[in-house]
Amino acid sequence: MSDKAPCENHYAVQQNRPPCVELPEDVLYEIFSLCACHVELPLFRKPFALALSHVCSSWRRAALATAELWNDVVMGFNLGKEPQIKWWLSYASRWPMSMRILGFPSDDELKHMIHSIFLRYRLRKLALRMSVIQLGMFFSEVTNETLEELELRCDNTSIRKFTPPLRSDGGPFPHLTSLHLKVILYTLDMRWFHHLTWNYLRHLTIEMRIPLSSLLQCLKQAPKLDSLEVVVAIDVDHHRPAEEIVLRQLSLLKLQFYGCETFDASSVLRHLIHPNLRILLLQGFEIQWNPRTFPDLLPPSNFNNLRRLNIQRYLRGAIPLDTVLKNVPQLRELLFPPVPSVNKKTLVGILTSELGPYLTLVGVLHCYFSPRQLLFLVKEHVRITDRTSQYTTAPIKRVIVRFVPNCRPGRECFTAFKELGIELKRY
Repeated sequence: MSDKAPCENHYAVQQNRPPCVELPEDVLYEIFSLCACHVELPLFRKPFALALSHVCSSWRRAALATAELWNDVVMGFNLGKEPQIKWWLSYASRWPMSMRILGFPSDDELKHMIHSIFLRYRLRKLALRMSVIQLGMFFSEVTNETLEELELRCDNTSIRKFTPPLRSDGGPFPHLTSLHLKVILYTLDMRWFHHLTWNYLRHLTIEMRIPLSSLLQCLKQAPKLDSLEVVVAIDVDHHRPAEEIVLRQLSLLKLQFYGCETFDASSVLRHLIHPNLRILLLQGFEIQWNPRTFPDLLPPSNFNNLRRLNIQRYLRGAIPLDTVLKNVPQLRELLFPPVPSVNKKTLVGILTSELGPYLTLVGVLHCYFSPRQLLFLVKEHVRITDRTSQYTTAPIKRVIVRFVPNCRPGRECFTAFKELGIELKRY
């Protein structure tokens, strides 16, 4: 298109000869839905800006029929602006809405929203922030049969423990598929938790301390879970008999252990059967890797599809990397805190992909060799294997190494590793 074409088109619009009059309305509909990602009110006159009040009737009809422009609502609720809110919702309510409420509503505002919006309109997604006390009001009064995704954040109040009132009419959200609950610094009585409908739940994120017994009770009712992220309380019962809860669709599991203690991840893992798990994330003040933890990684039916294992913070005990990578060879990513020195055979095996042939990222590896010594070992191994067994190396893409004593590899060393397909990163 020539440089003067846009000016000519703009001139044509000014002369009441808009180019769009020759386009069929279905084409206009597609253009508008792709180009206009959101609309802000009130509309202002801006040169060369698209505004609904400035365009032709065909564009306006397309805009009013484009659900994405109306039913994804973010608003700061203000009783003084209720007429404008109702005007907007009159268009948006033709489709199930996604709604995010900004700010921290007062009790009166929350109650008004419950009766004027939450109980009145079809909602697909709802996200809002409230106090722990208001959480009781919300769960005791709100019912919405179309709600699929619920995100609640509860902030500080003067109460340390609170029990929301229980309902007698069954689950308030019968088609809930995603629940994200964040409660800061408080412990909730979990009895109300069991009154939610779990049959369709696919994504569960609980950012608060939850007893293991309550968690397992809920998981028994959620066979369709695809992702689970929870904070497990410190009162984990290590002697609790295994429940063997089957979660066949679970692909992501994140366990965060609360407190300044050492935690054994097997206290939770041994209760779950998850043959399609792809991502396992463990986080805590200190995670203990011991014989009771590792056997949970052995059953191939339980970890046969694991692609990513990530342990954050501190780790007590060395991970038997050679055994892990032999039993779970399909791993793509293995991340853990710095551990005691990895033996030479294991380190070279990882770098040359004899161990973990599909790894693309691994670390942090403790290495007592200098970078030059490590490079020599890798090259020698590649030379021998190529000559004796025609072994073709497929090195991992990135490996994070902590050299002890602390030494900085030279640029030529990084280049030499890269020629072998290894992107070496210094921790």
